Amino acid sequence: MASVYGRIIERMRALVAALLLAGAPALAHSQEAGAPAPPPAQTAVIPLPPPPAVSGWAVDARGVLAKFGQRPTTASNFGVNPSDIPGPGLGGSVGAHIFPLRLGRVAFGVGGEMVVARRKRLPVDGAGEPIGAELTSRFFSFSPQVSANFGTRDGWSYISAGLGTGSFETFYSENVNPDRRVRIINYGGGARWFTTSHLAFTVDLRFYAVSPGLPEGSLVERPRGTLMLLSAGISVR
Repeated sequence: MASVYGRIIERMRALVAALLLAGAPALAHSQEAGAPAPPPAQTAVIPLPPPPAVSGWAVDARGVLAKFGQRPTTASNFGVNPSDIPGPGLGGSVGAHIFPLRLGRVAFGVGGEMVVARRKRLPVDGAGEPIGAELTSRFFSFSPQVSANFGTRDGWSYISAGLGTGSFETFYSENVNPDRRVRIINYGGGARWFTTSHLAFTVDLRFYAVSPGLPEGSLVERPRGTLMLLSAGISVR
């Protein structure tokens, strides 16, 4: 009888031990689930350096579209209709600038620009037949400039102005280019976008206030006027 009870007690002990072993992982998992999560690891933040400011120098070469406009006074002096006066003109400009001074993120520049544009037109009647000699309109300007530049070395916009000399004439194409120099003020703005470390695409919109011209030789009177020039091209540094 004692042996029977002994076997029963041993089996009960084995069953309890098996139950305890089976519940240990669940208990451990429960303790892990109830434990507070460890704080997330702190990632060090390294501040990025500011983008490089505008500096150095830039040389521009652009194609130009010049809005000469229809000038009634000039047309009257030639005895033609305003629509017979040449315009708009095509040409080119070159310029060079350096940026020696910065104030915060604004760089101030000094430089110069030369621009020339021209257009020819032959006056015709309603049937398209020539009724006079061919006319040429020509614009030329050379001036120093100052600028304020906003952005980084990889691309920036600017506003600029200059005071120089030049000429804006309409004359018969058979004549040698006359050159009646007057004072010209220019002002405008543009931008440069560098696609490589040395080459950029550049655009510029500029207005030229041309002083009036008095009759001189083969040149007729020209009133004061303002021309608008739009240009685009490349810039190198």
